[in-house]
Amino acid sequence: MRYNYEEDLKEYFGSQDNVSSVEQGRQFLRWSLLRLFNRTEDEIDNNDLDGGVLNCDGANDSGIDSVFKDADTLYIIQAKYRNTHKYDLVLSFIKQMETFLAYENAKNISDRLISVWNALHDDDINQIKVYYVTNCDLSVEWENHEYQVLTEDFTKLSQVIKKEVSLNIVGIDRYQSVRTGILLELPDEVKKSKTNLLLERSFENRDKNTIVAEVSIKCLALMVKEHRNYIFFSNVRNYKGLNKINKGMIETFEKKPKNFWFFNNGITIVCKDYKVFKAVDNYKTIYEITAPQIVNGCQTATTIYNQYEVLSQEGKDELDGTILIKIIKDPKEEKRRDITKYTNSQTPVSGKDFFALKDFHRILQNNFENIGYDYEIQSNAKRYSKTNFRGDAKYQYLFDNNFKKKNSFGAKDVVQLYIACIHQIPAKAKNVGEYMPGGANYDKIFDKNTPEDPRYYIIPYGVFYYLKNICNYNEKKITKDKWAASLLFISSIFFKIILAKEFDGNIKINSDTFINKCDEIVSNKDSLEEYIEITKNVIVDFYKDSKIKEIIGDNLPKFLKSTIDNNDEVKSILDSKIQEDI
Repeated sequence: MRYNYEEDLKEYFGSQDNVSSVEQGRQFLRWSLLRLFNRTEDEIDNNDLDGGVLNCDGANDSGIDSVFKDADTLYIIQAKYRNTHKYDLVLSFIKQMETFLAYENAKNISDRLISVWNALHDDDINQIKVYYVTNCDLSVEWENHEYQVLTEDFTKLSQVIKKEVSLNIVGIDRYQSVRTGILLELPDEVKKSKTNLLLERSFENRDKNTIVAEVSIKCLALMVKEHRNYIFFSNVRNYKGLNKINKGMIETFEKKPKNFWFFNNGITIVCKDYKVFKAVDNYKTIYEITAPQIVNGCQTATTIYNQYEVLSQEGKDELDGTILIKIIKDPKEEKRRDITKYTNSQTPVSGKDFFALKDFHRILQNNFENIGYDYEIQSNAKRYSKTNFRGDAKYQYLFDNNFKKKNSFGAKDVVQLYIACIHQIPAKAKNVGEYMPGGANYDKIFDKNTPEDPRYYIIPYGVFYYLKNICNYNEKKITKDKWAASLLFISSIFFKIILAKEFDGNIKINSDTFINKCDEIVSNKDSLEEYIEITKNVIVDFYKDSKIKEIIGDNLPKFLKSTIDNNDEVKSILDSKIQEDI
C-alpha cells in the first residue's frame, strides 16, 4: 500500500462548497508543489526564482503556472485539476513550451516570464525539466504509448537550446515516481558546491569518468574543513568517534603520517563533474570538483581533519604524507547510491546505515518529517532538514522528556516494532537483523505494498515506548510478572486486540481503516489505557492456561523466542483468550 494521494488531496482541499474552478486549480498547484516537488510554504509564498517558487499563472503565461530552480535544474510546471485536464491541452502545452524554450531573445515574452527566460539561458542551468501535472489517471494513455511518444519527441529540443530538456506528463498514477525522484536528489547546497583539490600524481580511466590520484593529507584536511557541512551527505557511515580503528589512524597521523599511503585503503569521492583548473607541473594538477561527496572513507577523512586542526601552525606547515583518492564522475546521480553501497560492502557497516541507501526509507524519513519527527536512518547523521522536530501533539503524551528532546525514531527500532505489531510476528522481530537492509527477510517486509504512512511506524513504537517508559513495564525490572516478560509480545497483542474487538478479525491489519482506528485509540490516553488493561488481562489469562503452561514448561525464553509465532495451537489459545476478554 503506497502513499494515499487521493486522501491527502481531499484533506488538503477540505470543503469545496462555493470554491471556483480557478481557485481549485490554484489549490491543486500549491498541493503539487508541497507534496510532489517537496517545496515549503515559505518557498511558495516567496514568489521569486531566487530561493523560492515563481508564480507565472496569468495572461500570456505560455502555459506556465510555476517555476523554481534547484541547483543546476530549472523546473517548469503546469497543473490541471479534474476536468480541466484534456489530451488536447497537453498537446497545446507542449507546443507552447517548444516555442518558449526556442525563443532566441526575450522581445516576444511577457514581463512575468522575463526572469524565467533569463534563467533558461543562465550558464549555471544545465537541465530543464518540464512537468504537466493532473490528478486524473493517465495510465491508459501511457499503456497506449501516446505520452511516451510525446515525451521522447520533446527531448529533441536539447539539441536546439544546448541544454538537457525533459518532459514529464504526470497523472495521479505516476505521483510516486515524481516524489521519489525529488526526495532522493542531493540537497541544493550540495549540488552547487565546488572545491579545488591538488592531485600530485593521477591517471584517468579509459571511459574518462574516474581519476585515481595521490593527494597530500594536508590538502585533504583543508578540503574537508571547507566543505565539512555537506561533503559526507551520501556516506552511510558517519564519523564513529574514537573507536579502535580511528585511534590507529590518529597514532599514524601523530607518529608517521607518510604511512597513510601504506596502511589506508584510501577515499572514494563521487561528484557531478571534475575538470582541470590549473596545471602546476608535470606531476601536480589542481582539479575543480563539482558537488563532491565522500562516499567511502568518512572515518579516514574526518580523523585527518580533526588531527590537522589541533596542530600548531608550524606542525601544519611541516605536515607530510599522502593518501590514495578515487574521484568518480556521476553527472546524473545514477550511480551514487550503488557506489556508496559497494565501496562499503567489504568493510563493517551496520545494517542501520544501509537504510540510507534504500529509497523507501528516504521517503519514509520525509513523511516522518512532515508531521514533526526525525526518522534516523544513519548513525551520527547531520540531517538536511527544512523543519524542526517538534513532534505531533496528539502523540506527545506517549513519550517522556528524554524522547522529546530530539523527537527522533531509530530505524532499527521502528522496523522491529512494525514487524512485531503490524505483521504480528513478535518472536521473529527479536532477530531484527534479518529484516534490515541486506538481511534474509528484508525484501519480504519492504516491497511495493509496504505503507508509507508514518502512522504505521509511529503508533506501534509509541505504544511500546509508553509501556516501557511511562508504565515502567520494563522486562529487566519486572521479573515477577510473567505477563511483562516480553514487551514485543505485549505490544503485538495490543494491536491484535484492536483487530479482534473493532473488526472481528475480518480486516487486513495493513489497511488504512485499521491504522485510522489505531490512530483514534492511541491519540486518546483513556482509550489507550483501556486497551492496555485488556492486553494485560488477556496475557495473564493466556499464561494461566494449563496447555500453555505445559508447552512453556521451564523454558519461557524459548517459548517467547519461537513458539508464539510458529505453534498453531498456541495461536488458537491466544485468539480464544482475546475473545473471552473482549
